[in-house]
Amino acid sequence: TVSHRILTLELRKLEEAGIVRRTAYAGYPLRVDYDLTAAGLKLVPLIDALGDWWEATEDDRAGRVSSTPETRLVAAE
Repeated sequence: TVSHRILTLELRKLEEAGIVRRTAYAGYPLRVDYDLTAAGLKLVPLIDALGDWWEATEDDRAGRVSSTPETRLVAAE
């Protein structure tokens, strides 16, 4: 679960980076839409590829010991 505050902060970062566009509508209740910009759309194939890699390597990750800081350090060496 992501809090409303954290979601807002992350969406602002994405907006400032030019990845999403924010559109606010007048009225009550306040309505705000976000959509991908051209730059954001260019990221979609990369994010999809990362998701494919994650799924393909799931068995490799399942066999690892829990990721304590010591384990991560050893695994990184």
